[in-house]
Amino acid sequence: MKSQKIGTERHFLFLGIGLTALILCSYALHRYHTQKKVELAYQQTAYALGLLSDNLNKGFSQMGYLNQFEQIRRKIYKH
Repeated sequence: MKSQKIGTERHFLFLGIGLTALILCSYALHRYHTQKKVELAYQQTAYALGLLSDNLNKGFSQMGYLNQFEQIRRKIYKH
């Protein structure tokens, strides 16, 4: 009986060690995938904001033409 009890204790010891290793590996894998998702979301957001910035800059550059048009219009209608 004593040797059977020792075998059972070893069995539970190795089972506990294995489960602990499995849990730690699962946690590390989950963190890795979460970090990858965060990095992808950051890259997509940076890309979208870059496009927005480009379009705003194009629009602001066209505002110069609109200001010139407005100044010329005012000169014409004043005379």
